[in-house]
Amino acid sequence: MGNTTYFAIAGAALLALSCIRDKEASLPAREYVTEGTTVPSFLVPGAGDAVFRSPDDFEGRTTLLVFFATWCPDCQAELPRIDAVWQALADDPDCGVVAVSRGGAAGTYEQSPEILERYWTEHGLRMPWYLDGDRSVYDRFASAGIPRAYIVDATGTVVWKSAAPKFTAEEYLALLRQYR
Repeated sequence: MGNTTYFAIAGAALLALSCIRDKEASLPAREYVTEGTTVPSFLVPGAGDAVFRSPDDFEGRTTLLVFFATWCPDCQAELPRIDAVWQALADDPDCGVVAVSRGGAAGTYEQSPEILERYWTEHGLRMPWYLDGDRSVYDRFASAGIPRAYIVDATGTVVWKSAAPKFTAEEYLALLRQYR
C-alpha cells in the first residue's frame, strides 16, 4: 500500500472515530475547503506584529496549515507534534507550518493573544501562532471540528486535509515531502 493510500485511509478512520465536535454544533461538520480547492484569501494577526496573508504567504512553499484551540484536548495533544514539525522545517525555504488559533465566544471558547502567549510559554512551544479571534477564517474552511489540518502546495492548492489528525511529527514531515 502506498503512502498516499495509507494516509487517506488513516485520515478517514480518524475523522470517523475521533473528530472533536464543537459542543454548540449538533450537525456533522461540513467541509468547505477540500483537496483540489484553492486556499481562500484571509489575513490573521500573529504574535508581535506578525501577519499571515493568504494566498500570498503560501506561494512557493508547501505548508502545513493547522487550526486549533488551546482549550481543545486533541489540539493540546497535537500541538507539540506540530511544533516539532515547525522546528524541523525552520531553515527549509520550501516548506512551512502555520498554526491558527480558532477563537469563539467569550469564556470557554475564547482565544486571545494573552491566552496564546500564556499557553505557548507554559508548554514550551516555539512555532509562531496566529489568531482567528472571531472564527471568520476558520468558518471559510469548515463548520466544526478541531484540530483541523491542511497541506497547501506551492501553488496555493489544498492537496491534503484531515480533521482530528493524530500523526507523529515524522508522519507530517513525510506528507509535506510527498507534496513538495
